[in-house]
Amino acid sequence: MGEKPSTTRELAEASAAGNWDRVFALFDQSWNEFFHDHPVLLLEVLEQMPDEAIDREPKLRLAREYIGRNVHGDGYSTAYRNSVDLAGPLDAVNQLAMWTAQMAAAREVGRFSDATRLVNVARDFLGAQPIEADPMLSAALPEFHFQWGLTRELAGDFDDALTDYNDAYDWAVSTRHPMIESSAAAAAAFLHALHGRNVLARTWLARFPHVAGDEWWSTAAAVPAQLADVILHLDELDREGAARVLDLLTPVRAGERWAAYFLLRAVTETRMQRIRAVTSELDSHLETIPVPRRDGGATDEYRALTRLILDVALQRPATQETGFVDDRPTAKASLLRQYGALLRALRAHAAGKSKDARLLAAPLLTVSGARPRVLIGALLATSGEDGPQREEAIELAVTQSSFGLLAFSSPHRRERIAELLARRDAAAAAALLRTMAFAPAPDGASSLSPRELEVAERAAAGETAQSIATALHVSPNTVKTQLRSVYRKLGVTNRRELFEALHR
Repeated sequence: MGEKPSTTRELAEASAAGNWDRVFALFDQSWNEFFHDHPVLLLEVLEQMPDEAIDREPKLRLAREYIGRNVHGDGYSTAYRNSVDLAGPLDAVNQLAMWTAQMAAAREVGRFSDATRLVNVARDFLGAQPIEADPMLSAALPEFHFQWGLTRELAGDFDDALTDYNDAYDWAVSTRHPMIESSAAAAAAFLHALHGRNVLARTWLARFPHVAGDEWWSTAAAVPAQLADVILHLDELDREGAARVLDLLTPVRAGERWAAYFLLRAVTETRMQRIRAVTSELDSHLETIPVPRRDGGATDEYRALTRLILDVALQRPATQETGFVDDRPTAKASLLRQYGALLRALRAHAAGKSKDARLLAAPLLTVSGARPRVLIGALLATSGEDGPQREEAIELAVTQSSFGLLAFSSPHRRERIAELLARRDAAAAAALLRTMAFAPAPDGASSLSPRELEVAERAAAGETAQSIATALHVSPNTVKTQLRSVYRKLGVTNRRELFEALHR
């Protein structure tokens, strides 16, 4: 007796002969094997299949695009931009596949309202189906839920996206679908980290399987896990660790999360030279993206927040082009808009402009506890020198190991915060915060006494001589004398030059 031919050889032979009935039978028998272990062969077969054959199973169009983009890259084809629209009646799997393909097409051209409408239609339809009685539907649900979650995430609906990622992960585990298990766990970790829910982010990262690097889908699946890891490093005040992880990514590799990648690059870089490089890289990358895909959904807000951070770092004056320049978000606003307000509030607070800080941050004090990073920032920006709000912010930061926003405090406040952290068994964070507070003085400031350096930092941040005197319990004349000494030692004549001398 001859050896039984392998399923892969049978598939290749049936496709070459145009025997599509046999191809469909092999798909029913061994789809998971082809999808996970032989994606190149599967893609070749799907590309050879004529329209009249593939129309029998429209879900295969979505599979063809998904595999093609992971194997060959984002520019694989334009099929996502051509909605799949077949005459009914269709079975449940193919009906959901058609809607999912249509939402992918809408997502690609920035029509996020249409895409999320289709997600809602698909979920309502799914709720009326007897899933347990349809094995094909159960097998398809991991990918459907993941695509729905990705659509919602990119549209800026992070909460509902997590619902779909959770469902995708659960179905992937039950149907043994390692690609979606990895992708959904990583995506959930990223969204939890973005909100400051670092305990949950680490839980989901622990569920991210250690997949072989040569899996055809492993690169794309790992991207959100790496972005989550960057955020966790930043929250541990470890910018070097964050930068090392980001060095593993590029805007192209980040795929549809390119805007989140640039936001984290802007947050991580500290050297002026590198900050300018990020600005140039962002501008250059935007030129490679079709205009409809640059705007809409969360992309607009990621870009606005990134521009705000870069403009602040480059000491550019605020204009109408500055991200979120006049925004006053409430507790119901989107997460990224709230972060824009907090950045501005914390800078005002560090500069002694308490009233401005409170105007921006006070509306965010009632935000849901599901956004701990927002609460930490709002409590810090509305706190006094001491008091319950700062205590609450530190307690929340310790609970979530989310210390990143504490570094936005002025140097003298960071020292007090470090003392409070040390009392709460957060000695490592306290030590890092002290390092930031008492870092070696810039070259031009090495001749200043500790008190002169504190006066200089406050003045460079915009505080008046009177407010500095009140904070340091000295007279305004004493502050002015110390400032004259600072100006002489640094060779500067005004506060702008002072800022540059201290932060060049």
